[in-house]
This record gives sequence, structure tokens and C-alpha cells, in this order.
Amino acid sequence: MNESKNWPGKKLIASRSSRLAEAVWLLRHVDAVFDRIDKLDVRVRQLEGALHENLMLHRRVAELTDIVQELLLPVAQRDEKRVRELLDQYSEKL
Repeated sequence: MNESKNWPGKKLIASRSSRLAEAVWLLRHVDAVFDRIDKLDVRVRQLEGALHENLMLHRRVAELTDIVQELLLPVAQRDEKRVRELLDQYSEKL
């Protein structure tokens, strides 16, 4: 019986099972990494959408700022006709 403990094939079987265990461990971790990549991909798409919306809002604020500046000068100069024209143009854009 002592001879079976030292059987040369025992090492081969042990190394195969440890390699199999390592392979299983790696597969689980690779799956976890791919899951994380998928979640990050979704998050990036969400952030890109929010960024686009933010850029559109900034553009709109810039347009409104321009309109306010255009209105302030004619109002300060008491140019009612020009104020009315600018307000009409703005109303058409809406």
C-alpha cells in the first residue's frame, strides 16, 4: 500500500486538478471582468447622453444671454421699435 502513495501518476493527476481549479477560478474572474465592462459601457452611454443634454442647455443659455444683451441696449436707448422687433424675432424662434 505504501507504494500506491508514491505512484508517479498521482502527481500528474494532482497537477491536472490544480490546473483545472485554476482554470475555473480564472473563468469566474474573467466573467466578472466582462460583467463590469458591460456595466461601465452602459454608464458611459448614460453619461454621453447627459453630456449632450448639458451642451444643448448651455447653448440655449448662451442664446438667451445674447438676446438679453440685444434687448438691454435698445431699452437703455429707449428704442421701443427695436425692442419690439427683437421680441418678435425671439417669439418666432420659440
